[in-house]
Formats: sequence, C-alpha cells, structure tokens
Amino acid sequence: MHVLEAAESIRQNTADRHTMNEAQNAKEAENLRKNQPACVIVGASHAGVNCAFELRKQGFEGQIVVIDTDKHLPYHRPPLSKAYLNTPVNEPPPKLKSEQAYANANITLMLDVKVTGINTQHKVVDTQSVDAPFTRLVLAYTHLVLATGASPIIPPINGLKECISAAKAKPLNNILVMRNADDAIALKAFINQVNKPISAFHALVVGAGYIGLEAAASLRKLGAKVTVIEREHRPLARVASEEVSQFVSALHSNHGVKLICNDSVTALLRTPTAETDNGQTNNASYQVLCESGAHYHADCLLIGVGVTVNNDLAQSAGLQLDKSGIRVDGRMQTSNPHIWAIGDCTVFAHQEYGDNTHIESVQNALEQAKVAAQCIAVVNKKNSQSTAGSALAGMPCTPGPSKNEAFSVKAAIYKAIPWFWSDQFNSKLQIAGLTIDTDKPVVRVESESVRSIWHFNGNVLRCVEAINSPKAYVLGSKWIAQQRVIDKAQLADASVSLTSLSTS
Repeated sequence: MHVLEAAESIRQNTADRHTMNEAQNAKEAENLRKNQPACVIVGASHAGVNCAFELRKQGFEGQIVVIDTDKHLPYHRPPLSKAYLNTPVNEPPPKLKSEQAYANANITLMLDVKVTGINTQHKVVDTQSVDAPFTRLVLAYTHLVLATGASPIIPPINGLKECISAAKAKPLNNILVMRNADDAIALKAFINQVNKPISAFHALVVGAGYIGLEAAASLRKLGAKVTVIEREHRPLARVASEEVSQFVSALHSNHGVKLICNDSVTALLRTPTAETDNGQTNNASYQVLCESGAHYHADCLLIGVGVTVNNDLAQSAGLQLDKSGIRVDGRMQTSNPHIWAIGDCTVFAHQEYGDNTHIESVQNALEQAKVAAQCIAVVNKKNSQSTAGSALAGMPCTPGPSKNEAFSVKAAIYKAIPWFWSDQFNSKLQIAGLTIDTDKPVVRVESESVRSIWHFNGNVLRCVEAINSPKAYVLGSKWIAQQRVIDKAQLADASVSLTSLSTS
C-alpha cells in the first residue's frame, strides 16, 4: 500500500470510529508500514519537481511525495509573463513534466493541498486540502525538502486590498500579481471578454521589474495601452545595470509603453460598474492616484513590486533563518539534519558572492534541486538500516542520525554561476553572474540593438549582461567560471572578435 493510501486509510478509519487511541493507531500503522524511506517535497515548481526526478536518477527507491497548493499540473513559470499571455485563452500553462512522467517515476503529486505544519520530533507534516480545509492528512518523512518559493508583495496602497477583494469576487479578476498560472489565465480571460476593443483597453503595471516589464511588453503586443509606474529612478534598478535600464526604457518607449519612474501609486479608487446589453455587470475599472499628483484610469492592474520568501513553515519548524530566507549549507541542508531547502526560499554561502547569497531564478532552483537530491541519496544509502521516517502517516518516528553521523560526504560550498534571462518585445536580455562588488563596467556596443555590459572585480570578470548577443552570454559565462582575466580595452572594441580576445 502506498504512503498516501495508508495514510488515507488511517484517516478514514479514524473518522468512522470517531476516536482511535494511540495504541490502535500505532497497530494499524504498523500493519501498513512498508519499511521504506520517504521524501516529502513541499513545493511543486521548478525546484521541487526537479528534485523529485533527480532523486530517482540518483537511485532513491523510497517513496516521493510532492505537495503544492496550486491545482495545476506543475508548469513552467517564466512564460507566464511572456509568450503565454499571447496564447489562446483555454491553452493550459506549459507543463514541466507530463502526468505520465510522474506515474512512470512513481512520484506522487498532492496538488491543491497545503502543508500546515511540521513536527520535527516525530518527522511528520500536517496537510489539508485548499478547497476542503477539513480534509486533513498527516505524512511521515525520512527526508523533508522545502521548496516553498516566495509570494508577491502587496504594496501599502490606499484602497488596494479592498479592490483586490472585490475583484476576486467577480467572475473575471482584473487585479493580478502574475505569480502563478491562475493569474495569467485570469488576465487572458479578462482581456478577451472585456466589453471594449483591445486598443481601448488600458493596463497599468505597478513596478518595473522583470515580471512587470515582460507583462507590459506582452500586453502591448496584443494592442493594449500600457502604463508602467516605478518608484525607483529607473526600471530594473535592483537587478540590472544603468546601461541595461537605459536600453529597456528606450525599448518600451519605442513600442508605445508609457514608462514612468520616480513616482509611486498612493491610492486606488473603484469606478462604478455598468451593466452590459445582456444584463451582466462589468468588472470595475480604477482611478489610480500617484504621489506626483498624476492620475490614470485603468481597466486592470498588474502588481509586480517584488516578493517575500515563504519561510513560515521553516520558522515553525525552528530552522535557522536569515533576512533573505532559509539558511542552508553547500548541500542544501538546513539546521535540521532531516530537512533541506532549495530554490527562491534559500540563503547560502557562495564562493564568489559571499556568505549571504540569495538568488531568485529558475537556474538556481534547478542547480540546488540537483545538489539536494544527490546528497539525500547519499545520506539515504548510508542510513538504509534506519527505520526512521517510514512511509506511513501519523506515527512517531525513531530519531534519526545526528547531523555529524548523517554525512560522510564532505561539506561543499555551492558554486554554480547564476544566470537569468528576460524576453521583451523583440529583444532578449541574458545575464550570467552577479554585479556584487564590481567596478565600473565595460560596455561593448556592436549595433543599436546588440550590446553587452561586462562587470569586473579588478581584472577578474564577475558578470556579463548580454542584450541580443548570445555569443557574449555564452563566452561570458565560460570566462566567469574560469575566473579569466580579460583585456578590457579589446573587450570594449567591437571590431575585435570576442572569440579572439587574449588574456592580459
């Protein structure tokens, strides 16, 4: 019997008898126990799903359960603010894996399910259905992986929370944060059913980060009017160089996006709704008031001002936290030897970027997932004789090995070079490395639309930002990993081929 079938059997029997003492529960659980290790993964985005499949690749034969509050089969998130907005309304989000792939790998998905608590003493997690909160299940784990990601920040704008609540109550939601598939699906549905031509539709985006700008570009390509309001003095101020910001500003302006910096939204007012010809009520539109005194009328709002790490479960489990997330070592292990964390929710030591590195990217999620899975597989083999965390719910588990006992593998420092990308209109921005502790950049301009910005610490390359220049991105990534010293004068000279650059 599978871990979930066993747990459900116990839950149903308990409900049928109304009461079950601990001895009865223990006896029934023991009869169902498979004496198999179980890895429970909280979060079914890129990090969680790839960790599950990497575990199988590494030979982990125990049970794997992946839990997520999202009801959709796990999907790629980057396209949600890009190409996906230009697809038909009923097209599902692009899947990470097919449903059959999970079955073939014997990986159990628990979707539309929330983990409500972690009992580290007995090594169990409490779960409940999102839609039916009284439907609860308790799962035991040998290894627990937190891939909880981050949640969008809702800025303190007067009237925003009330407008969000009212919009959610409508069949078509028109205040969105573009964090998950439901947001993208709702935006597509609203645009296609709004009672006006797309050329008269006005979308206002709060925040000029990657997601906000990508969504703005996608909406503008559809023909909508788009205004972006950013409180900083330039777009992408927290994640890209001044040179990239200048290029992006010109790109959006040339495509008809109204990009406003050094201003912030202070209040939001709902305008009266009106009935359509068939008697239905339109969604409200909004008056958007800004600190500068400017005001705008918008049919929908997209909020993209940043995220906050989902660390509530980690905090309740007593794990070590830092300002930017859950503290992990080079193996992605937390302060609890049976719990691991990966992806956007982590903070870690990096050989290039320091002891408090925090990276929000798909690449980082994939790399950390691989590291965690490999280490879990090693630990599992070393402790295969342990019965701790067997694959049944509701059971106090035998304490596992201490942190020092659990690992014979040498502690490593996570050293993957981060990379990012963004598609906006007809341009692609690719970034390798981080600009932390870098000097004045070297700018290489090959044409009006092709350029690259190179960041050094002394003479050592630390980051490259490539705009429509895949060669710069590929070579830059390689040189960063090699800590190669580059001749800056030759690098700035576009007449010198990148492949012919010599070290100084």
